[in-house]
Amino acid sequence: MSERIAGDISFVVKGETSEKVFTIDFARRVAREGMSPRPLYVLTAPASSVSQVVAGAATWDDIFLSLRMTFDERTDDFVAHFKPLLRYMDAELFRELERYERRLDGEEETIDVMFGGEMSGTSFPLRPEGGRVQERKGLSAESSTTTSSAAMKILVTGGAGYLGSVLSLLLLRAGHEVRVLDNLMYGGKSLLAMAAQEGFDFVHGDLLAGGTLRNAVRNAESVVHLAAIVGDPACANHPELAKAVNQQASFDLLAAAQATGVRRLVFASTCSNYGRMADTSVLATEDHELRPVSLYAETKVAVEREMLGLPDGPLAATVLRFATLYGLSPRMRFDLTVNEFVMELLTRRKLLVYGEQFWRPYVHVWDAARAIMAVLDAPHDIVAGQVFNVGESEENYRKLDLVQIIQERVGAADVQFVRRDEDPRDYRVSFDRIRSKLGYAITRRVPDGVGEIVDAIESGILADFGDPMHSNVAPG
Repeated sequence: MSERIAGDISFVVKGETSEKVFTIDFARRVAREGMSPRPLYVLTAPASSVSQVVAGAATWDDIFLSLRMTFDERTDDFVAHFKPLLRYMDAELFRELERYERRLDGEEETIDVMFGGEMSGTSFPLRPEGGRVQERKGLSAESSTTTSSAAMKILVTGGAGYLGSVLSLLLLRAGHEVRVLDNLMYGGKSLLAMAAQEGFDFVHGDLLAGGTLRNAVRNAESVVHLAAIVGDPACANHPELAKAVNQQASFDLLAAAQATGVRRLVFASTCSNYGRMADTSVLATEDHELRPVSLYAETKVAVEREMLGLPDGPLAATVLRFATLYGLSPRMRFDLTVNEFVMELLTRRKLLVYGEQFWRPYVHVWDAARAIMAVLDAPHDIVAGQVFNVGESEENYRKLDLVQIIQERVGAADVQFVRRDEDPRDYRVSFDRIRSKLGYAITRRVPDGVGEIVDAIESGILADFGDPMHSNVAPG
């Protein structure tokens, strides 16, 4: 463990009549949570605020550096940086701080910070001028601010799924109040780690049930729409259901969000909307022609057009076109290319690969969740009516490349390549816009994801690879 976190950090909060010390013991947290230092790409990326940097922090070491950076900047808008940072580091301590602020009842407050016994040397106002902390429990009807310094009330549709379970966990960890709407098609085990946490609410229901949908949206400030029949095979198996869920229910959700005063709506779309590119030497930007060649992509494009056609107003609707996901998740999937290839090559020592020459971009599921958080945290004008590809330009791979990366970790295996020229999807994508507009950068690359899956399998954490719950194709 780096010496940089070999102590603790103390926050001395001073009111007019009293003061209180809050302490984070980094050594204790590292031991409890098993976090370990590793390179963090996001720290080298431009960011509009420290809160965006810390949202991608992978270790307590990274968080410490971000906190140190906050103080070194001597920013005038200290609250907008400090509170999201503290909320991410220790949500329980963050709530304790807010309870103490309510006790002070509007007194002028300052904060001194001590790093491992060394005072930072500067006092900062702890709340913006005229600001007051409001206590909120659950998705109540009281209004609240949605700036980066305040927790939001967020509805996540499909929150028990592969991406949704990761996102919901990160949002709770960041101190937000999260309501998950899910029909539990693939079970609810992915929500167990969240079920008892403060600020978590669950609605068991279906997007196609209008009453359930309206009830779930009620009092939410932001909506992240992930629920769908996901992937080409699943949509091909149930085309009518796919149209109803992916398209019509999304239109209904958009209408409900407008009617109930939702301020942010993030829609999960896909880079497969680009279809088969005539020239893969050119990276597809968000303005590239959309050529959907599957029912799944067709439904996504239809919803995109509806959202992007909204008139200017209080609702900021944002489309995120995700690269192909991979990596560990509470609701693990082995029908995704990287995950499947790792499992097959490691456990069965053989793999059949179709169309090894075709290109796709890939992004880790945790980085996909971080992209959503970056949108929720960004200013309204930056994300309203915008489309962002989510990934990293250097993470475009052919299946052949993936096999080589995996074999470097697991060793040689029996791999058979079946060349196909008729695969309609072949695309390479640019991710410059999300980096330049939101300061977003990935924290994990394909080799990192391969390594974590291998470790989870070899340690016995991951097993039962044939369980239908690990695939979006099997149920129903």
